[in-house]
Amino acid sequence: MDFARFKEEVARGFRLDLSSYKENQLKRRLDAYLLRLGLRDYGALWQRITEDRRAYEDFLDYLTINVSEFFRDPEKFRELETIYLPELLKEKQQLKIWSAACANGAEPYSVAIILDELTPGRAHRIEATDIDPYILDKAREGRYPPEAVRHVEPRRLARYFTREGGTYVLS
Repeated sequence: MDFARFKEEVARGFRLDLSSYKENQLKRRLDAYLLRLGLRDYGALWQRITEDRRAYEDFLDYLTINVSEFFRDPEKFRELETIYLPELLKEKQQLKIWSAACANGAEPYSVAIILDELTPGRAHRIEATDIDPYILDKAREGRYPPEAVRHVEPRRLARYFTREGGTYVLS
């Protein structure tokens, strides 16, 4: 099975569209994955991920980039806090927000912190999804290394997190 057919089969069989990745970068990444697993071609990888759920989950874990941190792009979050969310809140009492590819949850939790400060006591709905079930477990756990909270202002850090050893736990 060639690379193009593998992508088609993954889209059909798993409803996972790999065409949004840069093709050369994805192919290089998957070729390295084949080598790492000692598989001869994409057909062997296809067989492996269709026959073994854990192999499919490992494939997803390898494919996805689970990097995130709180207030990751401070300037964009400042705009969200001072311009966009206040505008939306003028129109609606309760916001519904979807954070696709949320990784470890730091970004949707950042939005939740902003909304808690802008509208104390008011409930909003934030849906945070990711294709990787293991990283979603990490998001639910709410434990973060120091580098994940490096952009959190000290007052927010004190209010929304508890330090436990070398990690920060979301309150």
